[in-house]
Amino acid sequence: MTQPRNVCLWEDTTKEAEPPSDDMPAAVDVAVIGAGFFGLSCALRLAESGLSVAVIEKGRVGAGASGRNGGQVQAGFGTDPGALAAGAGPEQEAEIREIAATCADRVFDLAARHEIACDPVRAGLIRGVHHTRLVEKMRAKAEADPALEWWSAGRTAEALGMPHFHGAIFDPRAGRIEPMGFARGLARAARSHGAKLVTGTPVQALARAGGGWRIDTAKGSLQAGSAVLATNTYTDAVNRTVQQSLVAVNSFQIATEPFEGGPLSGGQIASDTRRLVYYFRRDAEGRLIVGGRGTLSGTDDLRRYGFLQDWIKHSFPGQARLKLSHYWAGRVGITPDHVPHFHIPADGLFILCGFNGKGVALATALGERLARHIAGEPPSVLGLPARPLRPIPFWRFRNLGVSAHVALYRLLDRHGR
Repeated sequence: MTQPRNVCLWEDTTKEAEPPSDDMPAAVDVAVIGAGFFGLSCALRLAESGLSVAVIEKGRVGAGASGRNGGQVQAGFGTDPGALAAGAGPEQEAEIREIAATCADRVFDLAARHEIACDPVRAGLIRGVHHTRLVEKMRAKAEADPALEWWSAGRTAEALGMPHFHGAIFDPRAGRIEPMGFARGLARAARSHGAKLVTGTPVQALARAGGGWRIDTAKGSLQAGSAVLATNTYTDAVNRTVQQSLVAVNSFQIATEPFEGGPLSGGQIASDTRRLVYYFRRDAEGRLIVGGRGTLSGTDDLRRYGFLQDWIKHSFPGQARLKLSHYWAGRVGITPDHVPHFHIPADGLFILCGFNGKGVALATALGERLARHIAGEPPSVLGLPARPLRPIPFWRFRNLGVSAHVALYRLLDRHGR
């Protein structure tokens, strides 16, 4: 019997070739550290604006969260944009609302414009209500937002092929992509506009020099007028404070062998209303892909993924005997207030991190907008206000805090709170 592979599915299925690595240039206008969605979309827009750009990546393009996620493209910040915009000026508030409404558009627009082979499908998101206590709250949320629809329990069951939800919020703006292909396609597009891509090159130091920034690597040093730190939860020696301003949690995923018919045959993506959310979709070949919050360690141990297999057996009894083909995990950066954080700790150094599980669309859109600001547009174009960069208190005890929150969230989910 063939055993499932402990490797990210997209490594095996992506149709985009891995882009080559360029030589390190001596100097550029902007250095971008990190080749994920945020860094690559920023670099692409900067290069299109006529600025010289180098992207420096310690591993391969998309090797972190950008190439390991579930490929769910969702609109919004995951929180009410009105609350997020509270206290902001009118221009900033308008930009926040615009980002929330259109961030998913940017992913599909870029995929189409640059002919990225990432299997884009825009059939919407079905967010199933998992407990009766939440029905009226979710219905009111859907009815208050003209972009959303409320689905009855019957319609939800028909679309998902499972009877366990008590209704759903449907968001037609959402969709799916193959994320590794999207990341590689962004890198290809950036290089085609003149950006340099230097992979397999860890950054050893980042320091002020000559009115700009010097980036030291094992392959030499680079002088840049400005620098963008786009490493999110994979930030290490470059800036420990960024690392300590986030809580990194593991999102576990499994993929089945392809099969015909069954759940989500209409191409939608889906999730539920739990705090410890389950998310699921089909891919272009018909595999069922399911993800959820995993343990803090043991990502290579198939037994740790048993909760996802149990979920399939409970949710789709007809697919209970499906064979697994792949299992893998990736890190999600969580901020205390569950929104991305924008920092300018020094002149010409820009940091944005903490996408809280919404990074496919948000990281892409915010990367473009930061590039527009660096190229000369006012700061309000980014929407998010710059805030001080501070470590989370008692960060070294974060694993204890995560475990406590998981236990609390499981209890609240069980009772629909």
